[in-house]
Amino acid sequence: MSVTAAIVGPMVTAEVARSDSVSWLAVQLAKPVGEVLAVRAAGVRALLPSRPDSASGRYMWWRCLSMEQARQAMILGRLEALSLHLRGIPALGYAADDLLPLEAVEEAEGFVDEPLAEALAHYRACRARARCTPAPLEDQVSCTVSSTGRRP
Repeated sequence: MSVTAAIVGPMVTAEVARSDSVSWLAVQLAKPVGEVLAVRAAGVRALLPSRPDSASGRYMWWRCLSMEQARQAMILGRLEALSLHLRGIPALGYAADDLLPLEAVEEAEGFVDEPLAEALAHYRACRARARCTPAPLEDQVSCTVSSTGRRP
């Protein structure tokens, strides 16, 4: 059994397939996506020399890495930031209210089983639909153009 099958389970993926609420989907999928990212980060971390905690030690660590190790370290940093974001600690560059950034979904894709992959595809589609849905008329700002072509 894969990691994601144990985390998500058939009941949750069946519910995800029926839901069109982006926020509900994000809440349901954040934990399994976070787990996948944590497993990926652990794998990348194992490939790198241990990272010192001090700023000066980390600076020297970065300077001693090969180009491939530096690339892996950058991937590790991104995976760790996204994992923390999914656990409620906002990462730089991501909106604090975005429970499941598309970047986290992209990092998890290819490392999940089929039910979770389908749930993530459904989440992407719902999120795209929600972004394209116009706001109700009472929420829209009136923008009229006069006969001169200028806004009043």
